[in-house]
Amino acid sequence: MSTSYPEIQALEKLCQDHRVHIQVLDKQAPFKALEHVWVDFTINRETFTLIVDDEYKDFQIDNPSLHLCLVLRELETYHEEEDILEWTKHKYLDAGNSKVLAYYRSLSEIYTRIEGLLGKINSHISYFDFELNAGAAQELRRKK
Repeated sequence: MSTSYPEIQALEKLCQDHRVHIQVLDKQAPFKALEHVWVDFTINRETFTLIVDDEYKDFQIDNPSLHLCLVLRELETYHEEEDILEWTKHKYLDAGNSKVLAYYRSLSEIYTRIEGLLGKINSHISYFDFELNAGAAQELRRKK
């Protein structure tokens, strides 16, 4: 367990306490979004399929805590957006696409179920650190 950053310790603890497993999917996706990947996110044997922003190709790094951070950031983004129009704008998606709409509608239940399993959704790494690859984010990307 990391001793330098409490943010990393929190992510590592979530991974351990909830038997978190994240697998990037190679199968055909319902829709695509620039710099995003589809993943199966498993918590205590319950699996959720999500599209996750991977602009920095962090899923290529073998680090479960980093992968959990990415998934949690994605859930935070969903929760922070006002509505589907803002969410699709943020994701560069077509709000008129029926598959995008169906996925967006499913996120409410997915978010609630994941929050019920993990507690309050918190990616632990600040937006600033993550985007600038500083502090805890830099250390997390360095860990293997």
